[in-house]
Amino acid sequence: MHMTAPETASNPPADGGSIHARGASVAIVWSPQASRIHDHLPSNLGRSTLVHTLLSSLGLVVPETHPHLKVIAPLPATPSGLLGFHDPKYLHLIGQLAKGIPVPDVDLTRAGLVHDSPPFRGLAAHLRLAAGGSMQAAHFLTSPPAPLIPRIAIHWDGGRHHAQPSAAAGFCYVNDIVLAIQHLLTHTDANLHPVVYLDLDVHHGDGVQDAFRGHFRQVITLSVHHYDPRGGYYPGTGAAEDKHDVDMLFAMPGGDGPWPSSCKNWINVPLDRGCSDSTFVTVVSHVISRLHTGGLTHPRAVVIQCGMDGLAGDPKGKVWNLSEQAYVRVLAHVRKVWGAVSPVLLLGGGGYHHANTARAWAWMTAAALELWDVRGNGELSGKELVPETVPHEDGNSDEGILEVFGPLFEMAVDVKGTVRDRNVGEGGKVKVSVMRGVERAVDSVLGSLN
Repeated sequence: MHMTAPETASNPPADGGSIHARGASVAIVWSPQASRIHDHLPSNLGRSTLVHTLLSSLGLVVPETHPHLKVIAPLPATPSGLLGFHDPKYLHLIGQLAKGIPVPDVDLTRAGLVHDSPPFRGLAAHLRLAAGGSMQAAHFLTSPPAPLIPRIAIHWDGGRHHAQPSAAAGFCYVNDIVLAIQHLLTHTDANLHPVVYLDLDVHHGDGVQDAFRGHFRQVITLSVHHYDPRGGYYPGTGAAEDKHDVDMLFAMPGGDGPWPSSCKNWINVPLDRGCSDSTFVTVVSHVISRLHTGGLTHPRAVVIQCGMDGLAGDPKGKVWNLSEQAYVRVLAHVRKVWGAVSPVLLLGGGGYHHANTARAWAWMTAAALELWDVRGNGELSGKELVPETVPHEDGNSDEGILEVFGPLFEMAVDVKGTVRDRNVGEGGKVKVSVMRGVERAVDSVLGSLN
């Protein structure tokens, strides 16, 4: 793994030397041009445009409406910036594909460009923009002047947490998260507590965990995901206690060692099928609060991967029963615990029911702009109809894209008819075994802070 500090995606624009407007405390990294490139991602065809069209129609990306908001057009990551994590041979192969140069099947297989992560038109542009956008978001969080209230940055086209240094994996062709965290590590106070990485995708955040394993003075990774001990659920990693992970920790060069035998810097919280809002919020909030009371009071930054494949009805996630409110409430808890002292970076990720993903990310954006409260009051209501200003996908009508939000045409995700929550016991409370597992995992990491 290359752990050198990456360059920023580009030089800041000539607006007084800052990438954000003076006084802006929230940034959304997006442009229509970038969406058209990300729309070619095979696993999420058209999703970026759908998401940002809904945000636009709700007025959530209009700086004139929100004076503390800055919309930043993403710029491609530089080749040297990508080399902060990715192997040059992998990037060279991507470049060959972009030029139409044939690549042997054996090389495509070695680079993970098969099965769920095939090459596609615009792959190189998607890779560079996904990375560049997340790096620009991190730059916004750390660039002067230092704000009185820590900033929030959003890049819904980022969050590709499975990508490895030399291979694509799980629909992810670039690990923009690792590159963004590297920027945060380079431009924040090393005397503060580690960056906290929180992965809310239904699939284990293996790529980010692997990237920072052993660097416990720099990053603590926390992944809340579905895990099946019988196998068969991608990526097959993420058990609460995995001896293989511990063996890799002590074998890995370049970390912060030597390490105490009980010390690690990752927390895995595997949850069973049927996870409900109540279970999800209870478990994630408990982890965050326990980290805070255990001494992690001032992270250098908090990075949240907001994969939405845990939403009820997701065609690829399939196993959880979450609504958009689960994620909103987790963000509220993060801001309550750390928001007064640490900047927060919100990234995208999974989410294959595109209308529900758009709904949820609209709620998260509104949350960042403080246009709501956790009970569903405010400018977005759980029962509010999707705005009729959402245009047709060909731009000629006000009805077409609206159809994908049917049949209820509401901003709330429909969770009716889903399976029971296997994480709860008698009385509807989260099982004691689940909570004890969470506490053991958290306590093993807290040892690195003392």
